[in-house]
Amino acid sequence: MLRAAGLSKTYAGPHGVPVPVLHGIELEVKSGEFVAVVGASGSGKSTLLNLLGLLEPASAGEVWLGEERVSHLGRRAQARVRGASIGYVFQSFLLLSGLTALDNVLLAARYVGRTTTRPSSRAGSSSASPTAGPCSIGRRSCWQTSRPAISTTSTRE
Repeated sequence: MLRAAGLSKTYAGPHGVPVPVLHGIELEVKSGEFVAVVGASGSGKSTLLNLLGLLEPASAGEVWLGEERVSHLGRRAQARVRGASIGYVFQSFLLLSGLTALDNVLLAARYVGRTTTRPSSRAGSSSASPTAGPCSIGRRSCWQTSRPAISTTSTRE
């Protein structure tokens, strides 16, 4: 389960004037649920995902994964939690162009100590699959155009 309690974020604007982006967000996503974060440009969607994905600290509030409060952890501990429990797909993908999309994912898995054997039954094998050929960073394709998203594993439940 992923939970946010009282999550807020304020940035320092020009001349130090505070710019509130999110205020008092309450969210609970149970294991197996899918959630879409939608809103107008500039409404705080990416900021919310950055906070939930432990990529930046909240100004106030807490983030929980399962029964563990993770928002209070230090940067290194949050990085370990992120590597073990959170998958993050960025709007600009920063993929290695010589690798397939699957190989890019497997490379990231290696860095956090997960298995790097090809999960062929889960990855698919059609020619339309993102596993079929090298990623083309300059070309937008159906699997490379989504907005930022996070996914958590259920290792903490």
